[in-house]
Amino acid sequence: MKYYLNQYYPVISQPDGTVVFPLIGKTSYSLEKMQELLNGGCIDEEKVIADFGKETFEKWLSDGVLLTEQPDTVSRYSRADSFCFFMNIPDHRKKLKKSKILILGCGGIGSHVAWNMSALGVGHIYLVDGDRVEESNLNRQLLYDMEDIGKMKALTLGQKLKKINPESSYYPICQNIDSKETLAEMIHNISPDVVVKSFDSPIYISSWVDEICEEQYIKYVCGIMNGPFHAIAEGL
Repeated sequence: MKYYLNQYYPVISQPDGTVVFPLIGKTSYSLEKMQELLNGGCIDEEKVIADFGKETFEKWLSDGVLLTEQPDTVSRYSRADSFCFFMNIPDHRKKLKKSKILILGCGGIGSHVAWNMSALGVGHIYLVDGDRVEESNLNRQLLYDMEDIGKMKALTLGQKLKKINPESSYYPICQNIDSKETLAEMIHNISPDVVVKSFDSPIYISSWVDEICEEQYIKYVCGIMNGPFHAIAEGL
């Protein structure tokens, strides 16, 4: 059988012409013998054993240094896939594709969260915001530009995200949340896997989200600025 080097596995080239895999010890290996693998080529099991020994071969195989197929380094999700590989998160792509996230607020926090979820490949992204883009938003709210001033934030953000990752689905909801009942109905109808609260109004929005998500057994994250923090330390 032929094997490929996992291109995402950390490897350090040393001045003495050897390489080392820092995650699996300090043993060094000949750079000359490793060159074909490092360049993306494949190598037979027999050759690996002949050059590095059976124990090393089995160690590389069990730790994911060697793979049975060429690792993906060019597709949209290749970096996220490599992370999930090392974190041992099985079927992550399938889980993300069918997931639904409800983002309450498309401003300084919500727009960044939405971009990250889109880039990660979350399948269904609901964007809630009743405000329009203002010039003062442009110094901290991702993806909006001068041409977007006056446009609805949720709709504009959905259009921008679609250009970045057309594989995900976006659902702009151009609406302000004015009551707990309105929010409860929205969350019930969407039934998201996660709710992200990045609104700062109405004043009771945090308690509404907390109560509703607890009642409906839905996970939620609260992301909002809590104000400046001043610390005085002796000697500073």
